[in-house]
Amino acid sequence: MPDSIIEPRDAFVRLLAQHRQTGADLTLGLFPTETPWKFGMVQLDEHDRVVYNIDKPKQTDLRYMWGFCCWNQSFSDLMHDFLRRTDYGGKEIVLSQVFDEAIRQGLHVQGMRFDDGRYLDIGTAEELDVALKTFHL
Repeated sequence: MPDSIIEPRDAFVRLLAQHRQTGADLTLGLFPTETPWKFGMVQLDEHDRVVYNIDKPKQTDLRYMWGFCCWNQSFSDLMHDFLRRTDYGGKEIVLSQVFDEAIRQGLHVQGMRFDDGRYLDIGTAEELDVALKTFHL
């Protein structure tokens, strides 16, 4: 996402390595958050496979939000099909809806936790100010 800052610096390299190692169709980079109502929150099983996700829940016990991802052609194909057959009805389609469809169709959706990382969404003036102060810019 272009309005996100992700740490550690090698987070994508690590995510891609995990993606390839597990053979997943889709791998989500996950970060703990104290503001789940702002993000797509993810439930994992004991093997860090994604069971479900909830986009911007008003209330949840889920701890991890997805911040970035990588995928194979199988997920690209599913996403294109999903978008072709989904009636927009004036509503925004969010990626988490496509993630849920991948889970429903039996694709391997894996999560990778970055407990040592940081995710900053800089999509608003307030959040950008936090990032500027955090990185002393």
